[in-house]
Amino acid sequence: MGVSLNTRLLKAVNIIYCIIVLVLQGLGYSEICSPPDHTDDILDNWETLNIYDIVSVSSESSCPFGYEEITTVGRWPGTYEGCYCSSSTSITRGSCTTTQQQKGCKAGNN
Repeated sequence: MGVSLNTRLLKAVNIIYCIIVLVLQGLGYSEICSPPDHTDDILDNWETLNIYDIVSVSSESSCPFGYEEITTVGRWPGTYEGCYCSSSTSITRGSCTTTQQQKGCKAGNN
């Protein structure tokens, strides 16, 4: 007795199915196991200098010796609007009240 046509067809479908599964498994593995290359980002970060101190100067004057102008304009992540009162060296979160403004306190938006 020979092998029926249905049995041969079923074996061929199973082999094709196994080949497709193996190819898809290999593609999935290569996508998961090859991490993105962040080497350039890390090296760029290491080349920048650390920020040790920030000094606020008026727009008419230049930066003191050893300081440079911050070129990043806008809101930095993790910062909030606040009110700085130099007389008491205090910073309160939120906008300055009228009383604080009369005492010379200034708003800090960044």
